[in-house]
Amino acid sequence: MRRSFTTVFGAVLIALALAGPATAQLGEGRESARSGLWGGLGFGWGTLGCADCDDRTNGFSGIGIIGGTLSDVVRIGGGGSFFNRTEDDAELEINSGLFIVQVFPGRGNFYLQGGAGFASADLEIFDGKFSDEGAAFQVGVGWTINLGEREKVSIVPYANWTGTSIDFEPEFFQLGVGFFWN
Repeated sequence: MRRSFTTVFGAVLIALALAGPATAQLGEGRESARSGLWGGLGFGWGTLGCADCDDRTNGFSGIGIIGGTLSDVVRIGGGGSFFNRTEDDAELEINSGLFIVQVFPGRGNFYLQGGAGFASADLEIFDGKFSDEGAAFQVGVGWTINLGEREKVSIVPYANWTGTSIDFEPEFFQLGVGFFWN
């Protein structure tokens, strides 16, 4: 788990370092399409695995983010992601609260995302309950599809992977579509 966190953290730092020169490409006198307060909600499909699991399980997942724009290339915010699976008399839910950085490495609407924070897991099966908390980290990608001329509202297909340090080391991958505003 510690090696995965180091790899993710290193990838986010490299992306931020490469994104710096791209801010000059905007040019003087041009207004950025990405500015000010931004946020969004997204929902989709998720698949969960863990350290000792034989198989992955599928379920409902989603994201929520709100933040501020540092430049046309870098946005920061807070948010989270979740995974939920309910079947018969069992329910599993993993939630994460994250500090998030989005980097738009080129002139287009593709972004890289990284985040770190905390996670919680709740498993309820028959009459028993299990809960645990730990660290969380996330890496992802997305593409903003702007709606309208002002480019302030977007539909965003995204893919994220979230890992945790919770006791049974759950991690989940999610594919979804979000509605974002900027």
